Amino acid sequence: KSVYGLVAKEYREQFQALNENVCNLGEKGTLEFELISCKGRSVWLETHAVPLCSPLTKECVQLAITRDITSRKRSEQQIREQAALLDIATDAIVVRSMDSKIIFWNKSAERLYGWLNEEVIDRNIDRLLYNESFAQVQEVLEIVIATGEWQGKLNQVDINNKQIVVESRWTLVRDEQQQPKSILTVNTDITERVKLETQFLRAQRMESIGTL
Repeated sequence: KSVYGLVAKEYREQFQALNENVCNLGEKGTLEFELISCKGRSVWLETHAVPLCSPLTKECVQLAITRDITSRKRSEQQIREQAALLDIATDAIVVRSMDSKIIFWNKSAERLYGWLNEEVIDRNIDRLLYNESFAQVQEVLEIVIATGEWQGKLNQVDINNKQIVVESRWTLVRDEQQQPKSILTVNTDITERVKLETQFLRAQRMESIGTL
């Protein structure tokens, strides 16, 4: 029976093209596609196809090795959905590896710091965001590794080397063996608030001097 009836409609053309390339052109091919099983269940498959050609007639048939990747596809979809939620968050959310490389950078981080996601992935976050406060970051790292979390104010810089003050929350993420895997940081820009507080304190001091 024809397998085309089981392949999801949006993947039938790609599936047919794979079959024609293998059988007519003698090429190898790989395809990820969705299949609707006889019981109506959606299944994701990854197929690797090679031609088997007769030495006499030169006609080819397709030998395909296929595996079920439904769980992987669902996990990928869940990750995309979680990433979308993180992207609409107002706080800058960054995940750093234990060797200080950036492995996640949401949209709010792009807006706050000026660097796009593709510009910062795998870059050293300490060299990127910290200047004079580098020593403070090392102290924070030691606390997070020892206790699993940290919260406080940090001085950072953006793409234009402009000073930024953030309220930062750090959480240690562990792997299945409970070994440190990465650090999740959530940063809230409080630069303007700090400026206003400084101006208010200065005004209070001037008022006290005037009273004296």
